[in-house]
Amino acid sequence: MNSQAQLNPTKLSILSVPRSRYWIFVSSILSLLYQESAKGDEEGDSSCESEEDSEIPIGQLSLANNSREGTPVDNLSRQGKSSNDSGSDSESSVEIQDGDYDDKDNYFFHIAFTPEECTIICSKLKADRLFRKPLQLCQQLGYNDVQLIHETYINLQVDSDGSDRSSQIIKLTQPLSENGISLFFISSHFGDIVLIPHRYKEKVLDILSEKRYQFSDSSNSFIISNVGTSHVEESASLEWLRENHTRPLINTSIKLLLTGSRSGEVTNTIVKSATIIATDKVPPYFSITRTSINEVSLILPKSSKKRAALGFSSRDTIGSEQDVIIPIIVDLSSLPFDSPGIVAGLASKIMLGVEKLPHAVSYPFEMNYLSMARAGIIMIPQENVMFVSRVLNDEIDDDEEDI
Repeated sequence: MNSQAQLNPTKLSILSVPRSRYWIFVSSILSLLYQESAKGDEEGDSSCESEEDSEIPIGQLSLANNSREGTPVDNLSRQGKSSNDSGSDSESSVEIQDGDYDDKDNYFFHIAFTPEECTIICSKLKADRLFRKPLQLCQQLGYNDVQLIHETYINLQVDSDGSDRSSQIIKLTQPLSENGISLFFISSHFGDIVLIPHRYKEKVLDILSEKRYQFSDSSNSFIISNVGTSHVEESASLEWLRENHTRPLINTSIKLLLTGSRSGEVTNTIVKSATIIATDKVPPYFSITRTSINEVSLILPKSSKKRAALGFSSRDTIGSEQDVIIPIIVDLSSLPFDSPGIVAGLASKIMLGVEKLPHAVSYPFEMNYLSMARAGIIMIPQENVMFVSRVLNDEIDDDEEDI
């Protein structure tokens, strides 16, 4: 199986807003979506807004007065060393693009809602322009629960050709986590996105080259092989969860679809999403993620009636309506923002537990991810809820894999 991971060096900012306060940012979010819709489905003019004099760069705003201020959020990676790497026949590649992009070259943005939180990820340039004033207002009002992550990120977009996408992501991120690099992770309909702190860009390339990857001159890419998951990483991360009395919750009442816009519908999809946000019709779980000029992904309700009320139908989107996903939520609101490895450890536990089931080899097991500042979310296929629940409740014995 082959995967290609493309590194986009555009600096990204991450903003976390409680759901009850996102109305303060609606105008800024709509401006962001308007500018993105103006880019259309092919190369367009991204100069919808002139360069403004930034009185106070948002990176310098302090919205919290406690020890969590300015700390990078990390809901995926876990710092520490793993002991065993099992063999793998799969191969992946990372395509390197030299030089920094300015904002007109960047198409990536991500806006996600859960019942408790709204997360906004966009270029640092746009964040400085669009979100400075509402952040200043929150500071004046003492809304310390509005959090700008002071770390800037770049994104690594992973497109897998095979059916083992979930295990590929765990394998890709493991060497980075082992070297203490904080990560965000997001799934789209078209692939997966790993957000890496910008200051670690060169370190990431060195790690992938020196420890896991072999450079190919012919393809200008790194080839990876023989990388396995880590039992040590899993047990250490989840032990940390248990010590903090935090348990994953499988919310079977929430049924979602991870879908994408059809070709030629990118602009309409962004405009419809703006309408949803402007009219306060945002469902409990909703996200829009743009990964390229022609790729926009959505998390929508499974119910066709609810989707129709939002302005979306099967004519506008791609993907099967039968591929229903259920969220597994880890509440991280009571934990430090820099708590490492929660989602990664949970994903490893699920993957390793599923591999022990006698019927697991008959079809690929896939997971999707949604990193939020206050919650870690893994989304699993509806038909797998029962045995994932067994895995999370430690009901899978080591002897069961030999049945």
